[in-house]
Amino acid sequence: MLAANEAVAHAIKNRPAPCIYRVHEKPEPERLEEFRQSVLAQGLHIGDLKVRMLKTVQPNLSGDADFFPQMVEKWGLSFDINTEPGPAGRSPGSLCWAGLFNTYFWIDPTKKVTGTIMTQVLPFVDPTVLQLYDSLERGVYGAMQAA
Repeated sequence: MLAANEAVAHAIKNRPAPCIYRVHEKPEPERLEEFRQSVLAQGLHIGDLKVRMLKTVQPNLSGDADFFPQMVEKWGLSFDINTEPGPAGRSPGSLCWAGLFNTYFWIDPTKKVTGTIMTQVLPFVDPTVLQLYDSLERGVYGAMQAA
């Protein structure tokens, strides 16, 4: 995620439109190794589980969620991993996450880009917010192609 954030920050640094960005320092190798060892010690096999339709049990808080109905998706360590190219330009192996109040982000390590949209809107998977998220993602990949 840090590499994707850094790639976006460097890409927008010289653009004429003002924006807020931050370039992070590289993570410490010892901390990364410590994390890797803790995951292995728990016997976690990331990416073995398929993502299925997330059926709501409280329609006032959430709709059913199926972000890529035609695609096989896998669960990673708190991420949804797409296994094929996404419809807006996302690469296979990209990660995404969603939160109850329609907060979404994706990380595309292949193209070194990430995007985030944050709202405080219920119910989860609000169609208007999902359209906005799709427009953001298409806009980011469109701008990258145009650059």
